Amino acid sequence: MDTKREEVKNFLSNNYLASVSTVSPQREPQVAVVLYYSDDDLNLYFVTREHTRKAINLKSNKKVGIAIGNDRFPGTIQLQGEAESKPEYIGEFVKKLGERSDLNDFYSGPFLKVRGLDFQVFKITPNWLRYINLDPATGLEESYQII
Repeated sequence: MDTKREEVKNFLSNNYLASVSTVSPQREPQVAVVLYYSDDDLNLYFVTREHTRKAINLKSNKKVGIAIGNDRFPGTIQLQGEAESKPEYIGEFVKKLGERSDLNDFYSGPFLKVRGLDFQVFKITPNWLRYINLDPATGLEESYQII
């Protein structure tokens, strides 16, 4: 078993917010914070409305950059990959959010009450991923590329 890959999977599954960077048709960088979940292959899934800048951007350029960090653990994941629209995954996305006890009151409730049928799930397949782990006890930084 690859312990570093397992550490990355654990980090991804214990977080739920990511900054997703896309490129506009005018070649301008744009970033948004999204709710996500990950699978065992390190793919990420997020949902957005069809009329958002990120959804429009991903129609013309599927390349994304993502950063994930939090205030509970001194580490971060940076990845690059390609997005693919998966509207048929909306049920799975809502189910995965519902399984997160840390999201039940904070996000799942309001998210499920948003009106409209124009939600779209994007699957991000990473082609580059780096994990940076900062050890607060020693002050040392460990960084390794997984993909």
